[in-house]
Amino acid sequence: EGTIEDLYEPFLIQMHYLTKTPQGRQITGKGYEHLGMVPPAGLQENLF
Repeated sequence: EGTIEDLYEPFLIQMHYLTKTPQGRQITGKGYEHLGMVPPAGLQENLF
């Protein structure tokens, strides 16, 4: 048992579907593609 943050977030970050930013969590281009969605124009991916 645990929170979504404890259980799912590490997996989503490891799979590069989600990233942590100073503004909070952000879905990545790969995350959008996995959901069958088109990433918004101007989506910036972290290079690290």
